[in-house]
Parts: sequence; C-alpha cells; structure tokens
Amino acid sequence: MDKNKIILRVREGLITTKARALAPEVLLDLEKCSAKKYEVDYFKQPEYSISSDIKFKKEEFDVSPSKWTIPDLLGFMGKQCPALLEQLRPVVKDGAGILIPGVAIMYGADVTLKHPLAGKAKGAGLAVWFFPPTNKALVELSFGGYVRDRAELDPLYAEIGKFLKEAGLLKAEQVSKTEQYFRAYIGR
Repeated sequence: MDKNKIILRVREGLITTKARALAPEVLLDLEKCSAKKYEVDYFKQPEYSISSDIKFKKEEFDVSPSKWTIPDLLGFMGKQCPALLEQLRPVVKDGAGILIPGVAIMYGADVTLKHPLAGKAKGAGLAVWFFPPTNKALVELSFGGYVRDRAELDPLYAEIGKFLKEAGLLKAEQVSKTEQYFRAYIGR
C-alpha cells in the first residue's frame, strides 16, 4: 500500500482510506463512501490527499486489535463500499503482505483559534497520538479552510509555525502522522 501511496486507518466507527502524494495528479481519486475529502497538508512542502471514509456503528465491526484480520477488514469494507474496495483490489489483493506494525492510541479535541488571522479558518483541532509500547508520541494542531481562502490562511499557518518554533514546541522535521507512525513502529 505504501508503494501505491495508499493509507488505511481503522478507528472506532471509522475506516479511512487515503491517497497521499506530493503532486495531486498522481493520486488515486478514491470512490466516495460515507464521506470524501480533498486536502493539502503542510509539512516541509505541501502534500495532497484524497480520503474516503466508511462510517459504521460499534456493533457492526469490532476494531479491537485481536478481533479482526486483514481479510475480515477487506470483507467488511467490500460490504459497506464495494466501489472503493474494487478500486483498491489491485493494491490490497486478498490482504496478504499487509502489515499492521502497531496500534496507536489517539486523543483529539476541537479547539478555537483566537488569533486575528483565524477568521477564515473552518474548524481547528488538537490531536495527541501515542505509539505503545514505544516511547514515541506526537501532538498536532490543525486547522482547515477552503482553497478560495488560502491567501488569508497561509499567513495564519506561518504565524502559528513561527510562534511554535520560537517556543521550542515545533519539531524540526515536519512529517505526517502516518509517517511518524511507521517510524515509531518499524523505524523507517
């Protein structure tokens, strides 16, 4: 999946399939299931992503690590969103070779940005991810907005980045949560 720039996240009530790359034209335009998003994430350079979510009730699929296998997950995804699974089939095949190196624990909260430049921001969040049993963790402050408002949101991004860097709170190398997950569990 990594070679094809596809990420699969399984959480309580939500399975997210994400295609992420440095150029939008190389992304797989994923089929819409429950919801679909187009995003630009800012790290050392912008990364583009398209994600498709499958929302479900707790009793429909138990996400506890010992309760399912990759074939179980693919079977559930196929029932919930056949078009997406069909699109992924060349990459995931029957699930053989897909590795889940660890289970992250995530806590998140919606936050309000109180900043003069935050007027065009459409929601903000704070997430904390732990990667047990490693000693690795990350904290992410994020905000969203529309592309049409980018000229007004870019200065907000720059201002927050400058503040966090000067306060010693910004990691020198900025990479995605997914990349940090793989670094924590398999050291890449």
